[in-house]
Amino acid sequence: MKSTEICNLKPQMLLGYQNVDFSNLDSYVHQLKGSSSSIGANRLKLACANLRQASDERNKEGCLQALQLITCEYCLLRRKFQALLHLERSIVELETNQK
Repeated sequence: MKSTEICNLKPQMLLGYQNVDFSNLDSYVHQLKGSSSSIGANRLKLACANLRQASDERNKEGCLQALQLITCEYCLLRRKFQALLHLERSIVELETNQK
């Protein structure tokens, strides 16, 4: 998920400017939304859609709120993936020990 982490940081940086480049922000959100969709992360995808809508409306406050939701959803998704990886490693270890 390294590319997702990069996408998650770039919008934060863009929103930190007084004059936000919404078109640049939109391209990063589009990439993150596509990545989310491809792995089945629907809640993250919906959060990205909220950010994209706020960006289309040129609503900086709405963008910041949506970005906060994206960050929460990303952290939740990351924890879930880490739990799955842990289970997978445990299964592989058990299978290896049984041989």
